[in-house]
Amino acid sequence: MKGRIFGGRKPVALPNEIDVLIVGAGPVGATLANLCGRLGVRTLMIDKLAEIQTQPRALVLDNEALRILQLAGLDDASFARMTIPEARLHSPIFGQFARMNTRGTLDGHSMLISFFQPELEHKLHDALAHYPSVQVARPIEWLDTNEEQDGCTVSLRLPDGTTHIVRAQYVVGADGASSPTRQALGIAFAGSSYREDWLIVDALNIPKEIDHVEFLCDPRRPVAHIPGPGGRQRWEFMLQPNETAEKMLQEETIKELLSPWADLHQIVIERSAVYRFHALTATQFRCGRTLLVGDAAHVMPPFIGQGLVSGLRDVANLAWKLAWVTQHRADERILDSYLIERRAHVRAMSRLAQWMGKLIMPRNRVAAFFTHGVARLMTLTPGLRSLIVDIKMKPKNRFARGLFSSRRFVDHFVHGDHLVQGRLSKTPGVIQRSDDVLGQHLQLIGIEVDPLAHLSAAQRDTWHELGGMTLKITASASASETGWVDIDNSFGALGLHRGWIVAVRPDKVVIADGKPNQADAIVKAVAKLMR
Repeated sequence: MKGRIFGGRKPVALPNEIDVLIVGAGPVGATLANLCGRLGVRTLMIDKLAEIQTQPRALVLDNEALRILQLAGLDDASFARMTIPEARLHSPIFGQFARMNTRGTLDGHSMLISFFQPELEHKLHDALAHYPSVQVARPIEWLDTNEEQDGCTVSLRLPDGTTHIVRAQYVVGADGASSPTRQALGIAFAGSSYREDWLIVDALNIPKEIDHVEFLCDPRRPVAHIPGPGGRQRWEFMLQPNETAEKMLQEETIKELLSPWADLHQIVIERSAVYRFHALTATQFRCGRTLLVGDAAHVMPPFIGQGLVSGLRDVANLAWKLAWVTQHRADERILDSYLIERRAHVRAMSRLAQWMGKLIMPRNRVAAFFTHGVARLMTLTPGLRSLIVDIKMKPKNRFARGLFSSRRFVDHFVHGDHLVQGRLSKTPGVIQRSDDVLGQHLQLIGIEVDPLAHLSAAQRDTWHELGGMTLKITASASASETGWVDIDNSFGALGLHRGWIVAVRPDKVVIADGKPNQADAIVKAVAKLMR
């Protein structure tokens, strides 16, 4: 019997052969599906649930996450958001002992926003309709994957209990922290879990509005309080050792906990649940033709709001590599760079989340006095203040090792770092973000120089075979020349980078750079990395 896609108005025959099977249709899986769709990868995404979950879960995104969603095709108007200007930390001993400034923008996006996850997921799924190479099937359950030399044979269970077999080049597990795909591979999920449980309450129609995140770091009952769009607010209350989930989820308990902010009869509770936070990372993100992303690869405490963001970083890093391999532009060994590039940053971000957890939930008043006192002292000390206030402690998403050329002293761009996103214009009055201009390609960018003019015929052919494009960026002062005008001088056309060439990956990571007379050498270096 042929398998069918369920959950839509008309069942459609499931494919028998695809490039990439995504197991899990949450926000990480759906973002990967959109990225694959934009890259023309034949993709099937499945989920064991019949519909998108209606309850909010993740609540905040940073500028990096918004840039990745832009890469996946969503614009600023795609889903409702609330800009969050700061986070405040309060202590029963010191009062407000620290604040974190999240005002402004970076790479064209707000530093921090809150959002409603079900809405984002619906928008991601709606966007998939634009890509004929992508299909979505639900409720479909992944059963097992048998890997062979030239691909995988994957068994799927349909709603009627029958089995459908699909051939896939690669399988991506985006199936959550309990990931059946990870467990089937025997990949360990190592790390630590907190001893404390937390009550999460999401509510609507709260009379007292707030525009910032607040952490009440009281050892008796730590609380996190986060505003959301559409009049939503979230509270996270730490449970005491003698408190049970059953007791905390009772209406009277929730009413008492929320009483400082609102009367329970005035508001609408969207969700209440008890969770235990974890800091766990898979020992491998790839095993043969199966790769793990999002919570299937790592989970971290929510204290810095990086759980979903980390999953989005995963798929931005992985999607183009899958495309280049399945479309025969690169050797499959480039997939090894996914773990090399992502694991170090995941671990660094998880350590930061755990450190933040120590500030938010000190064990006792002595610990509170010490940790909050040190944080307060840091905010008052020049040179240390920016670590907390300007969040300079946040690890940069910059790779020490990976799929890029080795660094040299004369480089103008940092290899393994993400290229800045600026604003470009080619037609007067029409301004675009540079990521949209660069598109889903390898790009050879010339700053005040045409890179194509400096490539030999042989290297032009090589660059084309690699899926490469070229682009010239000019300063506003030379707008009469051909090329894209750098509106804000983000790329340094008026300064250091003038007369320079830089090669950039589809995920906007710098691979190599050099002088115009090194253009052929740059292309050769990129080709060596890919093949």
